[in-house]
Amino acid sequence: MSHEIRTPMAAILGYADRMLEPDQQPSDRLDCVTTIRRNSEHLLTLINDILDLSKIERGNGDGKNCFHPCRIISDLASIMRVKAGEKQLKLEVKIDGPIPQQVKSDPTRLRQIMINLLVTPSSSPTSGGCGWRSN
Repeated sequence: MSHEIRTPMAAILGYADRMLEPDQQPSDRLDCVTTIRRNSEHLLTLINDILDLSKIERGNGDGKNCFHPCRIISDLASIMRVKAGEKQLKLEVKIDGPIPQQVKSDPTRLRQIMINLLVTPSSSPTSGGCGWRSN
């Protein structure tokens, strides 16, 4: 759970720091605000998911929701690019083939799995890159 909370918080802080740089152009600042907002929404979703999990533990739900997997992939790629960039690594996400527009599953678990798949390889190297590919 720590990666899931720390990763969007690190992105928010990193982009907030970039906005404080005096040489930032207005378009760069807009990009920063957009990324901060997206990561804040992800963090809010995560908090809501944690609260939903507590409902499940009390027996008030099954944890399965309809969601868009492409949105999760896009959000996580954006978050993880910040972390990879801090280490001068390149993160590449490639989707080969169709992905369903909507699935019914546990979005929290999918996020956790994907973050773990991306954090583990990106935490060790000091140069190069890492990626995630979906077939």
